[in-house]
Amino acid sequence: MERYAGIPKEEIEYAPAEPLSVSNFDGRFVVPGCDEVVWDAQIGAGSTGNVKNIRYMGFMVLMKPSDFLKLAVDLPEELTSRVSFNHLADRVKTEGWAPLFLTVNLDRQSVKNHEGRHRAKSFMKLCGDIPVPVYIFPYGGDDEWGGKYREIRARHVKDEEIRKLNTGMHSEKDQDRNNQYRVGPFFDKAFLQDREINF
Repeated sequence: MERYAGIPKEEIEYAPAEPLSVSNFDGRFVVPGCDEVVWDAQIGAGSTGNVKNIRYMGFMVLMKPSDFLKLAVDLPEELTSRVSFNHLADRVKTEGWAPLFLTVNLDRQSVKNHEGRHRAKSFMKLCGDIPVPVYIFPYGGDDEWGGKYREIRARHVKDEEIRKLNTGMHSEKDQDRNNQYRVGPFFDKAFLQDREINF
């Protein structure tokens, strides 16, 4: 029997998911156009400490899963298994899914790492290629050549930096692909601390 904090999973009562807003983007919500998938930053499948603390650590954008997948390292088809999809589908209405994330160098407009390719592909199967929540964990500096790393938190991020990021980003690189420049726009809305930014 699967348990959560000592309670049998089938006995847990989950809070209802509200429509996404600036007040709940770090909690439990649904995105416009898809009530089938509940997003939950606190207990959703794939949640991490940084995800749970997005208002301090970064900001959120609404991005199409196809754009997210272009910016992340490729997910080979043989790794997209039915088991993974079924595992996520089982949790879509209960604990939900944690938002996807990208770690991005704001100075270089470059993606360093990611989390959520399986959720992105599963979401497209369930709801199509409509925007999903993607958390952006920013940092700065010239990390590519061993230069200085600059820690950035939500309070340091300026609206202009988010607007610039939306014009284009270098995708995450791996052994088979250099970080190709992808032209935006990628998102039409961002949530930063207690405000909404529209593009």
